[in-house]
Amino acid sequence: MVTAGIVVLLSVLGLMSQVRTLPGDATGLLVATDAAAAVPTLDALPRTLFAEIEEQSKNVMPLFFGSSTTTDSSTNATSSTTSKSAIISSTTTVSSTPTTPAVSHGKYPTFDCAQLLHELKTNEATQKLDPNLGIIYSRRVRDVPSFFVAMHNETFDNTRWQIMRYGTYYEKKLTAAFQEVLRNAPKGARVLDVGGNIGFFSLVSASMGPFVIDTFEPNIKNRMRYCESLHLNRWIHTEFDDPELLALAAKKNQPRTNLYGYGVGQEEGHFLFEEHTNPGMGAVVNFKTGPGVPNAIQIVTLDNFAKDRGWFDNNPQHIAILKVDVEGFEYSVINGAKQLLTSGMVHNIFMEISARTIPEADSNIPLLTFLSEHYRLHAIGGWIGPNKLVNWPKDDDLNRKILVAAKEEGAKQLNLWWRLRFKKEYATQDSAV
Repeated sequence: MVTAGIVVLLSVLGLMSQVRTLPGDATGLLVATDAAAAVPTLDALPRTLFAEIEEQSKNVMPLFFGSSTTTDSSTNATSSTTSKSAIISSTTTVSSTPTTPAVSHGKYPTFDCAQLLHELKTNEATQKLDPNLGIIYSRRVRDVPSFFVAMHNETFDNTRWQIMRYGTYYEKKLTAAFQEVLRNAPKGARVLDVGGNIGFFSLVSASMGPFVIDTFEPNIKNRMRYCESLHLNRWIHTEFDDPELLALAAKKNQPRTNLYGYGVGQEEGHFLFEEHTNPGMGAVVNFKTGPGVPNAIQIVTLDNFAKDRGWFDNNPQHIAILKVDVEGFEYSVINGAKQLLTSGMVHNIFMEISARTIPEADSNIPLLTFLSEHYRLHAIGGWIGPNKLVNWPKDDDLNRKILVAAKEEGAKQLNLWWRLRFKKEYATQDSAV
């Protein structure tokens, strides 16, 4: 059986105490269900580990793309060749963009997942950045439609590890809201996921059908997991792929997934990025620097991104969802997207906001004032997502009501769901999802 050799190999190495096979079309892929098992250091891993796992699994599903790999049967050694430069150099701790992107479209190239996954197998500097030390922790979620999600090990990211425990993410109401919007969205509609983390909500969006998902995630560790998930689900097409490939993908209702290694804000440039012990809480430091500086990431604005794509000219988009989860950087993201948000292209906004104290709440007034001019607050909620419908008048004291709601929820952040208002002549109604 395909998994037998893998189970034996990992058991001998002591990498995990239990390995099981997932249901569905990915039979034979690995799921580590006991993250407390002893994991040796990277230096202790045999150099052939990745090759043997890939050899055992290659007839089941390709885990890695973008390289030419051969195994020397006499020495059991693996040699890989690639014409691309390494995404991660030996001196870089955080990489915001690939050195040789798979696709270059305008000013903002997509991130090359295939190259990153290849380097996780062959490049020592990239391997040292991987909290999982080469193990793919993944499971199929219980949501419908279902999909595979790769995640960090339990010690590194206990918050998202509950996906492994329970088969679903704790933000259940936000997941349901995404699904509700996309069930009613036209084919080819777009999702902008700003602060993608390991890509859970991008994966939710991709599972719903032939949508275009733009995911912005500056943390290379999180991009590792999202790239693994895309390949586990075989959602490997960007919107800039060969037209013939895209035509085939469209026939199968496949999504187009564009990953960008940028942060998003109100000013473009390179800024320092501070990682957090919780990989979902990294933040941009308001200190502008230059490219090539360790821990510096490239910041883009959504307005410039949209202009570069021609969305304001001859290529308008139906953006079903803009999700903003950037740990207190939300106002900066919105400030850099005002033209986009007043264009009528963005139909729903999901975002978090902090309002635990009066000073925190007061700092939100400019953001709330701008959004309420163009969007209606549809629902609010705590850590599980927007679960309470609201019908507050436009001229109501929105800031005070949000402060009260935040105290009632007792959560660090309040989840807000905004819906686009119709244009002025239809101002008495709200737009469709």
